[in-house]
Amino acid sequence: MTRHDALFDLRYATRVLELSGSFWQMISIVVRFASFLSGTAAIAALAADNSPLTLLSGVIFAILQGIDFSMNPGDKAACRMSQRKIYAQILAEQNRLKDADLLYRLESARSEDDVIVSMQLRQVAYNQVVTEKGLSTSSLYNLNSLQKVIQAVC
Repeated sequence: MTRHDALFDLRYATRVLELSGSFWQMISIVVRFASFLSGTAAIAALAADNSPLTLLSGVIFAILQGIDFSMNPGDKAACRMSQRKIYAQILAEQNRLKDADLLYRLESARSEDDVIVSMQLRQVAYNQVVTEKGLSTSSLYNLNSLQKVIQAVC
């Protein structure tokens, strides 16, 4: 692996983790906000003595809380951003590191990286890094609708 390849891999890893962290943070915000709204609706329906709406709002609230508890998107976002810092630190020190040291630090970071990122996010991140570096756009992935939304939002 050359220095150029290692720097690309560092940028790519940083971007993938940044994108994944932003994605999970957005999921966390949406779930918590929807949970807040459904909880508020349940209380309002209870106060208005509307049993069907109270039950529906309560069930939605319980489902959203279950999603938040089981998936824990806030912790996933924090984990990804923490791991991103490791790669970003190596990238920031690139000018001070010899090629062998750069490759060693990259491999060390990879061995400690236990974050799993979906291929959907990986493809978006790859396209962003290739475009950012001004490399040949012939190798870009064709993004589907969901990936285009993720690229625009995250």
